[in-house]
Amino acid sequence: MGSRFYKDLLRPWCEKYQLKEHGFDWELTPSDAAYYESATGRQSFGSSAMFMDTNNAQAELVTDVFHRTTHGALTEELRLCFGYPSSVESAGSYKQCSKIYYQFQNPEQLFASNKDDICSPCLEYDAKSGDGKSVGLHFHECRQALLTYGISIALDIDQQGKWSNEAIAETWWAAAGADLQSWIDLVNKDVLWNRLPLETGRYETIRQLMKHQQQG
Repeated sequence: MGSRFYKDLLRPWCEKYQLKEHGFDWELTPSDAAYYESATGRQSFGSSAMFMDTNNAQAELVTDVFHRTTHGALTEELRLCFGYPSSVESAGSYKQCSKIYYQFQNPEQLFASNKDDICSPCLEYDAKSGDGKSVGLHFHECRQALLTYGISIALDIDQQGKWSNEAIAETWWAAAGADLQSWIDLVNKDVLWNRLPLETGRYETIRQLMKHQQQG
């Protein structure tokens, strides 16, 4: 999967937009390199597609971790490498988390003639309810950067039932650039996915929280 993604999608896309000129690099990691220990055993990053900002402060760490064979990567190292805005420390805390997805809105135009040929998520990670603001800010920055290339992504808090109303509102507020009308527009365009059943009243509660943010 990693080698196919790299050969058919990542490398052609990076070359098309000449991203080396903008300080980015990409490669296929060695088959015997990069792993970490999880609750379900050893997980390998070998033969994975790697995309890196060479100007980032963590670029040297990324190169070391994804070429390392002597020992596995630490949780904190992976957080720094991937830049996840998450404070999740261990697998044991995942029950209190939601999976976060940044979804390509037009994957078939970016990568394939048939949208069923590829997966839509461009980034996924676990985050706790208390990470809401960090998640929103991170998504907003990523979206603004990708829009300069004509690429739109959406934010999906997959298990919204595990997050409080306040956490969802805080996330959406930051993701919308701290602007109420922008939030309304992004929800209507499916940039900010709402998975809350209307009959529960939670969406209306969050809408009121958003209005309070605007007034504050």
